[in-house]
Amino acid sequence: MRPMRRTVCLALLGAALVGCNGSTAKDESQKFPPLKELVKTDVKVGDGPEVAKGDMVWVLYRGTFRDGKEFDANMGPNDMPLMVRFADTPGTSGVIKGWDLGIVGMRQGGERKLEIPFNLAYGPEGSGKIPAKADLNFDVKVIYVVKKGDETVYDKDDLKVGTGPEVKEGDTVTFHYKGEYINGLEFDNSEKRPSGSKPVTVKVGETSGVKDKMIRGLDFGIRGMKVGGERKLTLPPALVFGGAGNQSITGNQPCVFTIKLLKIGG
Repeated sequence: MRPMRRTVCLALLGAALVGCNGSTAKDESQKFPPLKELVKTDVKVGDGPEVAKGDMVWVLYRGTFRDGKEFDANMGPNDMPLMVRFADTPGTSGVIKGWDLGIVGMRQGGERKLEIPFNLAYGPEGSGKIPAKADLNFDVKVIYVVKKGDETVYDKDDLKVGTGPEVKEGDTVTFHYKGEYINGLEFDNSEKRPSGSKPVTVKVGETSGVKDKMIRGLDFGIRGMKVGGERKLTLPPALVFGGAGNQSITGNQPCVFTIKLLKIGG
């Protein structure tokens, strides 16, 4: 089936931009010929789902002025991917219009360079640290796509198949797990906690966000496993904690869980 928290500067969202490096920029049109149209250059064509209007997409990006000076990025080791839900009308997705036109059509796993003229970015007035009539460059990586209507569809991959009976609803199971965001940033690991390694024991079919009960995606994904097996689950936000998140998992983020099933039964 397919189906920590850090504040980053989001140059694409909101009316005003605060540059991550606090620098200012001169009118780039004085140094470089102005762009007349959006230029899209694929560095890597992905092999996953294609981004379309209505989809939720998680991206990593780096934004620079024409002279190469960076003004915003979320590609650092502790940065969170940016989620965008692409609207039917370009320019109404909460990002600049050049992103609407430049990212729709990419595939999951793809990388693209965007050269965006000012009229598809922040216009003749600019915004915050973005000067007037500034053409912008972006390196964009699409790392996860949830197709419209597939908000509860998830991926599972058996890394190792165990032996014996399969997990079913009503079973009590004991397992270790590692939790990561879609960019590989780890947020939990039951084998490496400061308090010591301690497996989780829960009853399948009792899902909740409270202690000792599984989140929905883990509850669904552990079924069919056998003792000794290892399985990787890639879950959309709707099968984790949705947009709210909790004290350890940021909201609106896909999560990857690797499960090692130790025991079935009390």
